[in-house]
Amino acid sequence: MGISSLCKALILLELFLLPLFASSDTKTLHESSDSSSFPANFLFGTASSSYQFEGAYLSDGKGVSNWDVHSHKPGNIIDGSNGDIAVDQYHRYLEDIDLMASLGVNSYRFSMSWARILPKGRFGGVNMAGISYYNKLINALLLKGIQPFVSLTHFDVPQELEDRYGGFLSPKSQQDFGYYVDICFKYFGDRVKYWATFNEPNFQAMYGYRSGEYPPKRCSKPFGNCSHGDSETEPFIAAHNIILAHATAVDVYRTKYQREQRGSIGIVMHCMWFEPISNSTANKLAVERAQAFFLRWFLDPIIFGRYPEEMKKVLGSTLPEFSRNDLNKLRKGLDFIGMNHYTSYYVQDCILSVCEPGKGSTRTEGSSLLTQEKDGVPIGKPSEVDWLHVYPQGMEKMVTYVKERYNNTPMIITENGYSQVSNSNGNIEEFLHDTGRVEYMSGYLDALLTAMKKGADVRGYFAWSFLDNFEWTFGYTRRFGLYHVDYTTMKRTPRLSATWYREFIARNSKEAALGSSYMHCAWFEPYSNSTADNLATDRAQDFFMNWLASLLSNISKQIYMIRHMQIHLAHDTLRILSIMQRETEQGTGFHWDQSLHWFLNPRFSFVVCKPGQRGSRTEGLAQQVQEKDGVPIGKSSEVDWIHVYPQGMEKMITYLKERYNNTPMIITENGFGQESYLNRTVEEYLQDRERVEYMSGNLDSLMTAMLKGADVIISSGDMVIQEDLDFTKLITPH
Repeated sequence: MGISSLCKALILLELFLLPLFASSDTKTLHESSDSSSFPANFLFGTASSSYQFEGAYLSDGKGVSNWDVHSHKPGNIIDGSNGDIAVDQYHRYLEDIDLMASLGVNSYRFSMSWARILPKGRFGGVNMAGISYYNKLINALLLKGIQPFVSLTHFDVPQELEDRYGGFLSPKSQQDFGYYVDICFKYFGDRVKYWATFNEPNFQAMYGYRSGEYPPKRCSKPFGNCSHGDSETEPFIAAHNIILAHATAVDVYRTKYQREQRGSIGIVMHCMWFEPISNSTANKLAVERAQAFFLRWFLDPIIFGRYPEEMKKVLGSTLPEFSRNDLNKLRKGLDFIGMNHYTSYYVQDCILSVCEPGKGSTRTEGSSLLTQEKDGVPIGKPSEVDWLHVYPQGMEKMVTYVKERYNNTPMIITENGYSQVSNSNGNIEEFLHDTGRVEYMSGYLDALLTAMKKGADVRGYFAWSFLDNFEWTFGYTRRFGLYHVDYTTMKRTPRLSATWYREFIARNSKEAALGSSYMHCAWFEPYSNSTADNLATDRAQDFFMNWLASLLSNISKQIYMIRHMQIHLAHDTLRILSIMQRETEQGTGFHWDQSLHWFLNPRFSFVVCKPGQRGSRTEGLAQQVQEKDGVPIGKSSEVDWIHVYPQGMEKMITYLKERYNNTPMIITENGFGQESYLNRTVEEYLQDRERVEYMSGNLDSLMTAMLKGADVIISSGDMVIQEDLDFTKLITPH
């Protein structure tokens, strides 16, 4: 993002204070709240899921999923469609990531197709084509500065598991899920730092095993008309196994991967806010029962190790029990709660009063009738979708409720969105000018900020959805996307809401609001593997960079950026990744000079050293040299202090990532010098192949660090990802 003006101040070093972004176009719709309410590293993103977006039905070794089977059966999807193609993200992911970058998001929530990775669950092999696809997707996101947020499953599971043992009705599903997530952590965990085990398991249990609207389409009357199932008991059996499958996944991650990969793991719940239809005690108790049978059904066991008392009192022996071994696994808990919140309902007690048949009114649902009207007045402004009423205060109340009940466990709003209805009479302009969605998002984000100002630990917000897509049983008749999709041509077109969200992010991003501190960085290698030399490298960093970086980190909470030249990776006529722009990005910058990859000679701690650079006590007693036993640390250049050592780029970034909690970085300077000689021609200066070699090596090293999880911001969104780019072709003499 470009910056039009800078204000300069001094805090021990140059500090650049950047103006907030603003737009007169969308300001009139709704002013954003105080940007200081968003913490640094707040996730602004969009969301998707594998079945709704990928398409590529059975391509490249993918197995059949439960949703493949369900959507192909007549009558299950309102418009007779399926997700065979969806929005074809499997083949268009690079195009979509370019759109995300232009949107300004720093995170993208997507799910992995279990059947694409393990077509037959643990009963078959790993599909390496599926592994390759998700590797490419993750790498492409990271190279755009977009953090992947991965749901391990989003309603879709291999049909093989349903056919073999009944899916989540069997405890065997826990073992299968553990096997699957282990593979995901192994192949992707070095780069994925946010994992969600399940998406909306409360909906999965209700719609799959009570109403039968979702696969495996099991239900009994009066809840639905299915050929198999028991709506009174099976939702609780499936939920029990899902809860324990979650615990299994967390146990695998904590035991084998989290210490090294340093990510976080949680679960995503559908969260609805409930208001009592009157102030009677019975209706207030009904509200708490409704939450117990909907949200707390899963979160109480995961966080507290027990089902809600309201459920135990009503259901008795129908509710499964946790064994001692189950409870041991449940103690691993979670790191965050993902919250999908769209709308709110009134609740009426059905124990002491007679209720009309409706959602929530039965004993197994908690005897709490849900309705969106009171005395003929809707709870909020109706939308085109019958179940979605605009009630933004429900966001604040829902977040506050979760904060207070679950000890302010970190929360992430993993879905929040607004739908339009597809119809043959609507033209594309009407779909693109989505002021209703803008007003919805604006109101809900303001309500979220209010909850955060009151202390709720919310770490991110994901708009549902990135694109129009296959909306489950509604097929393609519901449009939630910030981008309109023409399902015939697959053309993506931004709506007004995309423009609004981009500018909201720009105005409210902490990265835009904070000042910028530029620091010069050097990488130090120990002269030998002795303990003394290794300690000296730490001392050298403390005396060179950390003494200022730590001060700024603790006092100003700056966003740190590595200052090479600001990186815009673009594709030019030489097919190289080139440096395009300098000093236009906001944030704190470390000035990195690639030449300073020094060997250290700390022997002065034990012997008298020759006078040299930084060998004195006030410089850390860590002398710097660029040769060891007559061999330079890297290829020499015409400039005596520049030696080419590209691996130092990766090591320096990794060091900063680990020391400063992966605070966002930007490489704002990196370059190669030539000496001016009287006898050198202009043509000789123009044929600077050594500079090309230097830059390609450093950019490759930068990419390696990013693919290992370093949060390096690519600021312009102009990067072109060229797969299998061979830099050796660029530096071979003609």
